[in-house]
Parts: sequence; structure tokens; C-alpha cells
Amino acid sequence: MSGRFFRPDAPDNADSLIYGINAVREALAADRRIRRLYVAEGHTGSARRGIGEILELAGKAGVRADVMPRGAFMRKCPHQSAQGVAAEVWTKTPVSLDELLEIPARRGEPPFFILVDGVEDPRNLGAIFRSAEVSGVHGIVVTDRRCAPVGATVAKTSAGAVEYMDFAVVTNIKRAIEAMRELGIQIYAAEAGGKMPPWNADFAGPVALLLGSEGQGVRPTVRAACDGVISIPQRGHVNSLNVSVSAGMLLYEALRQRSGGGCNVGP
Repeated sequence: MSGRFFRPDAPDNADSLIYGINAVREALAADRRIRRLYVAEGHTGSARRGIGEILELAGKAGVRADVMPRGAFMRKCPHQSAQGVAAEVWTKTPVSLDELLEIPARRGEPPFFILVDGVEDPRNLGAIFRSAEVSGVHGIVVTDRRCAPVGATVAKTSAGAVEYMDFAVVTNIKRAIEAMRELGIQIYAAEAGGKMPPWNADFAGPVALLLGSEGQGVRPTVRAACDGVISIPQRGHVNSLNVSVSAGMLLYEALRQRSGGGCNVGP
């Protein structure tokens, strides 16, 4: 399902340009439909090797590459973190919630999902996609309001993980929670001040992790719909962790358990 995109006659939008060596390389490796590749002249070192790999992949895929002076490239892609490469792509589309929930059964695995309610910084959302992909999450549910769009910045920050991670966009996160619970999926909200440490949560079975906004955390009405609230113990002076950092830590506890590490094991 990762390869679903808008039809070729769909209108352009600001998110049709992805940039950065990892993001573009993974788009090519995942056979994403690319209209045009743009490359700045004058790369050295590791960037030159990365660009060379991209050009090789583009050649095999029959994708046209425009190599241009750096000034012209910056006018085309005015992002300081572009690393001298960008690609025009068909915007990736979400799947339906029902389609997302079918993925674990096709793989013969217990469900493992993330729900995102209100993460507004696309860099945080991209980092969540990145951690989710490498820890075996089957899919991500995001809300259509109060949440960053899954566009170019998310693709760049995810280091290309967006290419391999299916996602659904929903209007009502509580209905998504209800749909998951009907399938026997436990929902844990991640929230500072919760009484349950992550190693006491059962991540080995059907499970979903719910993440709230950067500023307000999980909304009380959404938290009440969950099966439990987990919190990462802290010993320092800072009283909270960035949402994407928290997600990464919790996902790796889940990966430990789902890899045979067992549940209810202390740190």
C-alpha cells in the first residue's frame, strides 16, 4: 500500500517537492513516481557519493535529472537543508483506516500502531515516522486538524521513512480508538505524570501508542478513551521530553518486548 499516490493529472501543491539526500534516495528506492530530479553542481565528500547513488538510481528508473548551478537550484528549492538535491513527486496519499487496520493480519503479526493527535511541528512528525518505521510499526493514524501535514518537511526529517510507512488521516481520533479496541488492540496514551512506566505496559500483543500535542499533550477526553497512560521516568531538572524523543524511547521498549524481551521486566 505504500505506493499509492494521486493520479498524474492531480494539481501541483507545495508538498510535491521533496528534498535531501536520504529522502530522495529512499523515494527512488521505493519506486515512488518522480516527475523530475534537480541536482546542484559542485558536491564533495559524502554528499558527492550520495548524489552519485541518486543519479544512478534515477538512471535505472528512467527519471530525468537536471544538473544546474547552485544558485538556480536554490531558486528551485530554497531550503538550506536540501543538500543539493530535490525531486518533484506525486503527493503520497493516505490509506483508509480500514485498510490500515488490515496490514497486521496480512503480515501475520499482532497489530502495532501509532495514533498522533495534534503534533503540529512537521519535524517532530517526521522523526516519529522515522522511529516508527525502524521499530516495526504497521501504520500511523494522524488527525486532519491540529496536526502537521505529511509533506516535504516530514519526508525530509523522516530520512525517507515516509516511503515505507502507511498512514491514515481521520477526523475523529476517538472513533479510530474505538475501531482499534473492537479488534482487541490496547491503546496506551503517552503522557507526562502517568503512573505506569513503559516496561509495565504490554507491548507484545495488539497495541497502539497515542501521542498528543507538543504543548498540551493528550486531550483529557482522548486520554479517557485509552486503556492506560504510560510515562517515561525522569531524574533530571527538565520536566518533559520532546514528543518525538518520547516516541522513540517508547517504541524501542515496544520493540524489545515484541522481539521476545518479555513484559513486566524492569529497566
